[in-house]
Amino acid sequence: MNRLVIIGNGFDLAHGMKTSYNDFLLYYFDKCFKEAENSYQKIYTDKLIEVKRNRSYAVNNYLTHIDDYLWFWFAAYQVSPKQNRLEIIQRENVNQKMSSEIDSWAYELTFKSNFFMTLVTQLYNKNWIDIENHYYESLIKVFSLGMNKEDNTVFVNNLNNEFFEIIEIFQEFIKEQKSEYYTDELKSILDLYIDISELVSLTNEDKNEINRLATSSLLTVKKEGAFIKYVKPKATMLLNFNYTSTAEKYISNDNINYIHKKNEKEIIFGFGDEIDENYYKIEKENDNSYFRFIKSFGYFSNSNYHNLIRFIDSNIFEVFIWGHSCGLSDRTMLNTIFEHENCKSIKIFYHEFNGRNNHTELTHEISRHFKDKAQMRKKILSFEKSTPLPQIKK
Repeated sequence: MNRLVIIGNGFDLAHGMKTSYNDFLLYYFDKCFKEAENSYQKIYTDKLIEVKRNRSYAVNNYLTHIDDYLWFWFAAYQVSPKQNRLEIIQRENVNQKMSSEIDSWAYELTFKSNFFMTLVTQLYNKNWIDIENHYYESLIKVFSLGMNKEDNTVFVNNLNNEFFEIIEIFQEFIKEQKSEYYTDELKSILDLYIDISELVSLTNEDKNEINRLATSSLLTVKKEGAFIKYVKPKATMLLNFNYTSTAEKYISNDNINYIHKKNEKEIIFGFGDEIDENYYKIEKENDNSYFRFIKSFGYFSNSNYHNLIRFIDSNIFEVFIWGHSCGLSDRTMLNTIFEHENCKSIKIFYHEFNGRNNHTELTHEISRHFKDKAQMRKKILSFEKSTPLPQIKK
């Protein structure tokens, strides 16, 4: 029996890495504001925004407190939805102490991209999956406007160019993210034998095959008066949805499938739900500009997707979820994995925080990838058979 470990951004966050969408925004604004501060004309501009430094206002300790500055910016002021400029309107509950330390009038920020303005002003506390979903929703919105084909293509190309600009900045950001942390606890989980008693969906043929295994691959343990069989995984694949190499700390690189990497320089980023009913409508439009950031077409750039299919076709397997939100942005691939006849169980390693956890939320997300809900109920392991994903503390 094989083991497939699905790795998402929560895995990198568990290793102390600053790879959340909020971290990315801080990185980007830090870069923009510093360049405006240091340039001769006191202006920074790219395809997404323009930042002007107002020389009339001093900025106390700004360059070492960009996160405090931006936090104050969002907390103390509201954004005007009527125009692309961030219109500074002071609220009554402004933190006076922070206001005196950080002068938010020192910069003027203008958005050149309406799409990016929405990502910043409405989705700045969301996850990466929400950003990909918002791109697809924007794509559908253009399609639903009912314009003629030429105007549709112009709008879609503009959206794609803005999205591509964000992806390029993200690629610069992710190259700088490193983690030196490692935990034996995660390695131990990866090396665990498979508890056969947890697998409800095993067929009689599967059970007979397991019973024929050599003793080197099978352990029988007496537990609470019953004999429980544990099987050593025949093969393990880490299906890495991240763009970092953190997973290489735990397993040979040959066993890691970097599903979202086109090559060393390019990544696959976008939307991957071709099951959605709106997607079929787009296909009929006969306009290839809609497909530029649909993930399936990125998978054709290398053999990673076919290597995944070979792995899940080759043998029965269990699934571990390590830090992946299992959102709709990867629906086509996750449906292929979860509803595969060889998939026998899905074990969630949930995030535990402040006495709460996201196990139930993850079961909601996983359920959306099943058309057959009876399969879903058989395959997803209960909370009592799940464990928290270890968090590496600095």
